[in-house]
Amino acid sequence: MFIRVNEPYLSLDYRPLSKSPRPASESQKSQGRVLIVDDDGGIRRSLSAILQEEFRVRTASSCDTARALLGREPFDVVMSDFEMPVQDGLSFLDYVQRQYPATVGLLLTGRAEHAKVNKAQKEWSRYRVLLKPVEPQSLISTIRTSFHVSRLRQSTGRLSNLINK
Repeated sequence: MFIRVNEPYLSLDYRPLSKSPRPASESQKSQGRVLIVDDDGGIRRSLSAILQEEFRVRTASSCDTARALLGREPFDVVMSDFEMPVQDGLSFLDYVQRQYPATVGLLLTGRAEHAKVNKAQKEWSRYRVLLKPVEPQSLISTIRTSFHVSRLRQSTGRLSNLINK
């Protein structure tokens, strides 16, 4: 699923649109955990600023760093840039799905015409593809939906384990 919005876009100087001057406390945030993987520090900071008021957000500048974080703590959603220096985001999300099947993968890209991105679009049940620049409200909505999908996958896994015992 591609999300394309013709409204104000994410920019490197994005400031969260909030009525309160400070982010929600950890207890006020949903239990949703999001991992943002992007080699561009400005994008990581901007996406984190958008999401941190509602979700617990961690960031990684490389797929290797993200793998280490995934090994230490659970995430409901992993959002990866497509164009990364060592490993592309689609290959990384394939790894995430094999190792952490309940985790929802989101692929961020500015190049919808790339063959691998088209492959990801065809496999939309596995990944959602977000086109950069993405509008903040669309991003938040997509993360909320992905969080619920992750929780359903976790419940389905637990039920399958009970049935198979």
